[in-house]
Amino acid sequence: IITDIRKVTRKDFILGLRVSAERFGMEVPDIVEMTRIILAEEPIDFLDISAWDVRKKAEGQDGLLIDYFLKLPRNGVKVGLAGKIKNVQDVEHCIAHGADF
Repeated sequence: IITDIRKVTRKDFILGLRVSAERFGMEVPDIVEMTRIILAEEPIDFLDISAWDVRKKAEGQDGLLIDYFLKLPRNGVKVGLAGKIKNVQDVEHCIAHGADF
């Protein structure tokens, strides 16, 4: 789908993808692997991770949910976060963990 969108849009068309980091019947490792493949193979400009809460631990996993995504190789793709970002401290937390926006 992403490749087909790129075929019919101009070079300066910004294309992003939003990924829900948990829920909807998928396990965290499966979502992380899908995201890894997208970052490696698809021509997107940014990835938006919907984390529900940027300070939340991953269900059934060790560590923060956002870290599973922010540690992936990005191949130049900018990564943003969403999820209970309410103040400057939350923004600083996201940037400290590797978010671009």
